Amino acid sequence: MYNRKQERGQALIVLALAIVGLAGIVGLVVDGGNAFADRRSAQNAADSAALAAAVIRIRGDQNFVDAAMASASKNGYDNNGATNTVQVHSPPISGPNQGNIEYIQVVIVSHVQTYFARVVGVQQITNTVEATSRSKLPEITEILNGAAVISLAPTSECEKEHKRSFWVHGEATLDITGGGVFVNSNNPTCAFMSFGSGSIRIRDDNQIMVVGGASIQKPHLLTPGVTVGASQIPYPPPFFMPKVGCGNKIAQRRLG
Repeated sequence: MYNRKQERGQALIVLALAIVGLAGIVGLVVDGGNAFADRRSAQNAADSAALAAAVIRIRGDQNFVDAAMASASKNGYDNNGATNTVQVHSPPISGPNQGNIEYIQVVIVSHVQTYFARVVGVQQITNTVEATSRSKLPEITEILNGAAVISLAPTSECEKEHKRSFWVHGEATLDITGGGVFVNSNNPTCAFMSFGSGSIRIRDDNQIMVVGGASIQKPHLLTPGVTVGASQIPYPPPFFMPKVGCGNKIAQRRLG
């Protein structure tokens, strides 16, 4: 004989399990979304803090740690020890720049309290983000080994005059003391061009250095000769060129 009394209470068990599963799904959506949003916010705060610290240090102020902390606090991470911690390391304690004093590492650990995920035992979600900035101090040194005349254009053309990188022609003469010539064009045949009676005379140990090739009509007019195959520098260059000009007009850099 079938006993219906044995089935009493089973629906409550199934319902309880369903509620737990539903809470887990809701927790994944709500609490997971909150954790994802917090991670993005923390990463933005770390990026801003690392940049602020680098700017302060480059300006000669050694309070870069305070600058990083202030920036992080402004963006919602105040290093209160409960909901978040902010650490500033120079040199970094991890990553590819570990041990390099030029770099500043900011690490933010953020704890996000959960709501629905508590049902399945998850009380909080922890996000750990980091950002690293470089704070290389300015150096007062010679540009390109002291080159006095520099052509920065990375490419050039042979036939179009306005596209030539470095061209000595006619009766032009460059008489240089205390520096050399550097031509950045990678053109394999005419990065440096010398025609007619145009000449260059360097009066010390500096050189005429060319990244690409050279087209020279009268080699004896160049002292010393041209050295090709130099290492190319990126354009724009990784340094500030001095502002030079004529009178009140500042010279403009032109690519090509």
